[in-house]
Amino acid sequence: MCVAAESPAYEVRYGWNRRSAPLAVALIACCAALLLALVVELVENQLSAGDALAYLLGLVISGGGGLFVALQARSRAVALRVDEKGVLLGGIPPRYRSTTAFVPWSEIEAVVLYRYVYPYIGVRRHPGLPPLPGSLGTGRISRCISHINTSLVDGVSADVMQSGRAAVCWKLDKERLAGAVARYAPQVELVDTDAST
Repeated sequence: MCVAAESPAYEVRYGWNRRSAPLAVALIACCAALLLALVVELVENQLSAGDALAYLLGLVISGGGGLFVALQARSRAVALRVDEKGVLLGGIPPRYRSTTAFVPWSEIEAVVLYRYVYPYIGVRRHPGLPPLPGSLGTGRISRCISHINTSLVDGVSADVMQSGRAAVCWKLDKERLAGAVARYAPQVELVDTDAST
């Protein structure tokens, strides 16, 4: 019987973990509580137009958020892959294919780890390259969002944040990541601004 050797590439897939499961449960519970409160107010005829709008907004955000986390965790799609060709930053459902970005080593100056509520990974690319799929883009609203985000996270540039992927439905293993970067692209710096993960 032939046993395949473990690949030296670092790959992690979306799935349920200690971050995604409680988050999905909390969002779905919030949605259920809002729905119950809405039904009670409807039965008692105490629902104003403003209240109805607030309930609907809360239902969309909490229900949509819970569904989004569940879809991402259940997808088992590749969240991150670091191999001899470069770095694959997995997309997000339901637009996984269009938001997945492959970045060859020749474009990467550094792989950057940072925290923005959750642990994130991003890449600092050489100047002048077009935005990656799944990034915010270059429009006025995108630049404004990017400016706000970079002001909230010290030492992380806008281009790194635009390529960033949150480690919510997958676990980032810093040792395996460091080993893969050192093995495949020793010229690429691994910058860890988040010592807490």
